[in-house]
Order: sequence, then C-alpha cells, then structure tokens
Amino acid sequence: QVEEENISNVIEIMKKLKNFQHFIAASTSAVMEGHNDATENSPVLRNLLDSYSFSMFKREIRLREFVDHDHIQQLPRITLLRFGTIVGNSPSQRTDLMVPSFFRAAYTTGEIGVAGHNTMRSFLTLEDLSDALVSLLSSAQDRERERYSVWHLASFD
Repeated sequence: QVEEENISNVIEIMKKLKNFQHFIAASTSAVMEGHNDATENSPVLRNLLDSYSFSMFKREIRLREFVDHDHIQQLPRITLLRFGTIVGNSPSQRTDLMVPSFFRAAYTTGEIGVAGHNTMRSFLTLEDLSDALVSLLSSAQDRERERYSVWHLASFD
C-alpha cells in the first residue's frame, strides 16, 4: 500500500497535468538519513531508509525519469519538497509528535527517551517553511527554472 500511495497514485496524478502547470509534492528529509548538513544533491544512503522513506526516494527517481524522457515537454514542471520535521507553536499543538513529546517528557518526568540515537533528523521551523513556500510560489511563473527540482527544507540538522 505504501508503494501505491507514495508512487503509483502520485504518478497518475502527475500524468494528468499539462506542461504549463506546476506539480508540487511533499516528501520527507528522511531520505537523507545518515547525513549531517544534507543538500538536495547529497547521495542517498538507501540501506539506512525505512520503507516509507525509501518509497519517497523511489518516487523522486520515477518522477525524474519521466522528466528525463519527456523530450517534447508535455509534462508539468515538477517540484519535490523534502520537509524536515516541522517545529513551531500552535494553538492546538499535538503533544504526541517528536519535539512536543520531548518537551512534555522533560517537563513531566525530567527525562527524554531517545530511540534510534544514532540517526540524524532535520528540523524545519514554521517560519522557514513559510518563507520557503512563499519563495517557491512567487517564482512559480519563472519558466527558466528547472523542469524538475528537489528542495531539501531544513532549518537545522
């Protein structure tokens, strides 16, 4: 089901769009597992990815293949956004997600339990997320931009 939702369904949606449209899809910075200060061009260490992250990486590959084989430019412009774990304050803040759960545990028990302590995690502040989306959308009409791009959005690792 992960493959179908993250790859097949997305490909089918993308195929229905026209070349003057802009296809923007959310991904995860977890495809850069094992890197400190990852960029869009850092190599992906496939052996470190869980099934979800690997499916997102495979989706990136499939979408890139479509663009590379689209010599008459019938496909839309494609942008993939690799979001870090988004952190910020909200009026209806969930406390079960990673960062809020750390704060809750520190406050209520004085301890923070960390599973997978050998992994790296990228974080993205709400302010940086907003700035990146405004930048992306304000440049959406710029036809000189790449037909396929990946933005690795992280405030810090």
